[in-house]
Amino acid sequence: MKKLSTVLCCLALGLTASAQITETPEGVMHDNLYRHSDAYVRGWTSSKPGVYDGAVGKLVEAPDGTLYIFNPFSSLASNTWLKLDKVSDGKYVAKLPQLIYSYIEDDDDEDEEAGEGVQHNYYAQRMVKSGDTYVVPNETSEINFTWNGSKLEMENTAGSSVILGVADKDKKWYEHGSWTLTFSTLPSGLITPPAGAKEKQYQIAYTGSTTARILDGRVDGNDIYVKGLSTAGVFKDAWVKFTIDGDKVKMAGTQYLGQAKREDFGGYSSDKSAYHVYAMTYKRLGNDELELKDEITFDYDAARGKFTTKDAVCITIGYQNPNEDNTKETMRALSLTPYSDQVGNPEAPTLYYCTATPSYDYEEMLTTFAFYVKNADVDGNYLSPDSMYYNIFINDATEPYTFAKKTYSFNKEDMTDIPYMYKDSQNKDIKVVDNMRFIHFYDKGIDSVAVQMVYKSGDKLYKSELLRAKVDKTASVHGVELNPAAGREEYFDLEGRRLDAPVKGINIVRRADGKTYKVLVK
Repeated sequence: MKKLSTVLCCLALGLTASAQITETPEGVMHDNLYRHSDAYVRGWTSSKPGVYDGAVGKLVEAPDGTLYIFNPFSSLASNTWLKLDKVSDGKYVAKLPQLIYSYIEDDDDEDEEAGEGVQHNYYAQRMVKSGDTYVVPNETSEINFTWNGSKLEMENTAGSSVILGVADKDKKWYEHGSWTLTFSTLPSGLITPPAGAKEKQYQIAYTGSTTARILDGRVDGNDIYVKGLSTAGVFKDAWVKFTIDGDKVKMAGTQYLGQAKREDFGGYSSDKSAYHVYAMTYKRLGNDELELKDEITFDYDAARGKFTTKDAVCITIGYQNPNEDNTKETMRALSLTPYSDQVGNPEAPTLYYCTATPSYDYEEMLTTFAFYVKNADVDGNYLSPDSMYYNIFINDATEPYTFAKKTYSFNKEDMTDIPYMYKDSQNKDIKVVDNMRFIHFYDKGIDSVAVQMVYKSGDKLYKSELLRAKVDKTASVHGVELNPAAGREEYFDLEGRRLDAPVKGINIVRRADGKTYKVLVK
């Protein structure tokens, strides 16, 4: 009886719903479109009102004038096309319901035949708000769209009271839906320097930068082009443009970098969609409101060729809604300086922490020395990481410590000079996490550890000041500051793994100004 009722329900809805369109329709493809929707944003367990901005969209214009839009719901990767029938020039209608998403789930019900699954079908529907949910008021319905050849827009004057939503066969809302939806051509394309532009390199610096970087550039008259502004590898070849204007340098407030997924900026994301990414700036007005700026102004030092701004240049997903989640990089007080090969003593490392923990049987003592490094000299000039290494000193020793292979089995050989970017084969005892270094020691009797950066130029060595740290052997954390006025903070465990929030035990907290402190959560 269960199987029969399911079939009858699907059959009844199937009489009004069109077939699911999964194959790309024939016609003119409009791809690489900019997609924006006010919609319900999916979380781990529920949805809430929000915005999807900058997703890569596409549609097909069929020979008979019909339009098909791919993945009409930003929160649902259905890989399905929604059909829009042409009404008149520029006017289109989505006749609903349309089957938009389906899957087969294995069913272990004893009444079902072995090996037979349950078909789940979900439909695009016009839905109306009812309390804290949405309902389908009619068996069939329509939603109107306009298309002028460069912009497709859903017509809806009712706000979030009416949505293009997703419902199951029983018309129950599936927590996906939009009350605005647009697909439009990009306002600008990728920036490319003109042929014949003069090559020039620039050193980039900004507040909070963890490494010194040299960027390839081009100069054409008063125009300066710089490649690789974003630290995301996917944009290593993306250009941005600056223009000298008297004693100022100006940068257009929104410059297109290309496409990326959220995970291209590091970390895990359940959102696998591709997005359009921009270098841009904006002004916060309060109450979470933002004002996009038409241009960024830099002060220009013509004698040095250096230009600096007080504004923050941001790398954002989309440009219409650069909220915290969509702002992937922020470069405050950005400066660009023509690079010349200079040699100087490296900047000294800075301490993260240095602690010792006994093994469960107290036979061994694990000492962890964690510190920050930067490939720059004491004046902030770039130093090539390939020419840098560091030495470790234990207690009062004047000779650097040797990491013997018999103890450090993840190394291929005994090591004294540790290359700047070196990590062992398991990234365990000599560990690299961004600009942090974590070193483990298994010797007893270690009371202090020091590190010194070394830069080699030809036969000459340039050395930093020593960073010396006393080993903290206490079992608890004293003087913990639980509520510093720090702004945004990042959390790490004692091995440098990033945490979403503090966990039980000792947590390392890094403030927005780069300072760190420990928090003990009981």
